[in-house]
Amino acid sequence: PVDIDVEIVLRIPTSTVPSNIFDYFRNYLRTINYPITVSQSLAIKEVSFTTACNPNSDYGLQCQCENGFAWPCDMCNSNNSCSNQTCTCLIGLPSNDKFCQPVTNVTICEPTPTPSTGM
Repeated sequence: PVDIDVEIVLRIPTSTVPSNIFDYFRNYLRTINYPITVSQSLAIKEVSFTTACNPNSDYGLQCQCENGFAWPCDMCNSNNSCSNQTCTCLIGLPSNDKFCQPVTNVTICEPTPTPSTGM
């Protein structure tokens, strides 16, 4: 047997679904028993919900990582981070279409230093 990771990205416009859609989705995923046999040679071993983006009246769109997921520190800076130093919340969609990734250990992101003007 060979394991192959497949990433499927679902983009659901939040304006067309109930406000509790992410809670429903999280709860539904918890009820599934894995592995799910699709065919004799294909089974789904795990499904991960990593990132949820919601409209925000202050910022337009706010993307939040699910528990156990975060963005790499280089994606958070003072202009787009809305979370603490763990880089789990961004204002707007990341420009590189990257979504939250599994956290293997707690990474504390250092704040981006302000450039000096050298007077």
